[in-house]
Amino acid sequence: MIATPLMVALFGAAGVFASMSAEYARFGAAAAYLTGAAPGLPLWTIYVAIRCFGIATGRVYVITGVMVAAIPIYTALAIVLTFGLGPIPKLGVFGSGLAYTLTALIIVTVTALILKYINLTPTSSILIWRPKAVRSERKEILSLGIPFAFRIVLREGVLPATTLIVAVFGADVIAAHAVASRLGEITSSIAFGISSAVNAEIGYMLGSNEHRQTRLPVLVGVALALIVSIIVSATVVVFSESIATLMLGNANAISITMALQVIPIAMLWFIVVALQAPLSGTLSAFKAAKFQLWTAAAGSWMLGIPIAYGLSRLASVPTAGAWIGLTLGELSITALFFWKVYHLISRHQLYAVTP
Repeated sequence: MIATPLMVALFGAAGVFASMSAEYARFGAAAAYLTGAAPGLPLWTIYVAIRCFGIATGRVYVITGVMVAAIPIYTALAIVLTFGLGPIPKLGVFGSGLAYTLTALIIVTVTALILKYINLTPTSSILIWRPKAVRSERKEILSLGIPFAFRIVLREGVLPATTLIVAVFGADVIAAHAVASRLGEITSSIAFGISSAVNAEIGYMLGSNEHRQTRLPVLVGVALALIVSIIVSATVVVFSESIATLMLGNANAISITMALQVIPIAMLWFIVVALQAPLSGTLSAFKAAKFQLWTAAAGSWMLGIPIAYGLSRLASVPTAGAWIGLTLGELSITALFFWKVYHLISRHQLYAVTP
């Protein structure tokens, strides 16, 4: 339900890009990719639901194994569909987006079948339809699922929104921003992994009434996030020129120069997001869904995006100003998450029942 209107919006991306700049011939490639990838969005959200189920029941290796196996599958599909092979026509950038959709379909199908048919009780019953059970759980699913879903939409929409903000400055700025965005997306997957781990661990503790132990996973998660994010960020900054050249090619000297200026800011954004991740996982375990939704809306869209818009117009490198705004927005969210987690854990430890 959430993903379908977003899929429709992606299909209309060509018109959006056409209205943003006269250089549509260069922006058209981005629109072509989004058109091919759009059907994969609902499939991806279905996979997220299955993945959460697998993690909650301790089947992390199954979920991770399918995702790792999907990397070479996507690579092969992208190459074949982009450049053509034998009877398969050359589809260009659209083929790369279509490869994303097909990979998402494969991931959903394989993961669901593994959890259903291999003896992984209770996950083997994941695809059995139980109308009465669905009705009994509907209220809680909606009360938690809708805020979580819209929070994900808000989070995932920040970088595309920032792309629209800087699009008016031309293709070179867009290219530099694309490098930083791609690095942000790749590195933030590390933060997501830490968030999922903390969420699962605290969820198990709460389910076992071990409320007094919930502080430890938070502290370990924050420490791990800080250490890993600093190491990853430093590595990316050191090799930033090689990374930008690899992604943009030697011919795009202006875009590479802009990318080198914005990558350190994007990595600072990543460190803030990484610190936020274990806190987000903790709040999810405590079912603080609405708090996360409204905090993300306020921090990213009411603070971060407006500042990004203003600074992009003032900075010598527009995309650098935009990333400073995004970082300030994430910093405000992280501070509020720290405050909420502290009070939740303190309250649960105070009222925990000691055996």
